[in-house]
Amino acid sequence: YQRRVHGGQHVLFLDADTVVLRDPFRFFPQAHDFEGQCHGLRQPHTRSTGFMYLRSTPQTVEVMNRTLLQLAQPGASDQKPFNAVADELALDSWCLPREVGGGRGQEAAWGPRLPTGGVWFVHADGYRTPAKLPFFKKYNLWHSFANLTGRSLRKP
Repeated sequence: YQRRVHGGQHVLFLDADTVVLRDPFRFFPQAHDFEGQCHGLRQPHTRSTGFMYLRSTPQTVEVMNRTLLQLAQPGASDQKPFNAVADELALDSWCLPREVGGGRGQEAAWGPRLPTGGVWFVHADGYRTPAKLPFFKKYNLWHSFANLTGRSLRKP
């Protein structure tokens, strides 16, 4: 996504463990450099790199370039360096309200609204890989390829 932002394109980035239930661009103001899911109740929030919309601006390009330099180190994760650089450069950020969706620890805000259609995304962040499938099944968000198409991905 860094190449796209650097090239002047705005980017919506989603981790593979994110389910989008509605058109996300109806919910983003598309007026800030970073818009997306945030973690924590205190300011500054931790911006989630697993569900974010980035506008291509000189400041966003600088955040991405400096984050990538830090990611060159073995074992580096993207979220901490991204947030450190974004905080240092005071990146213009907007966090999605918790009521419209979220992940682990935010179910009290979005869980009751899921059946009514008031939730438009769910992110299984914070769950280890084996726990992601039960999380999605709990909220009826898991549909295998075979269930959707009546076909198997396995070769006959």
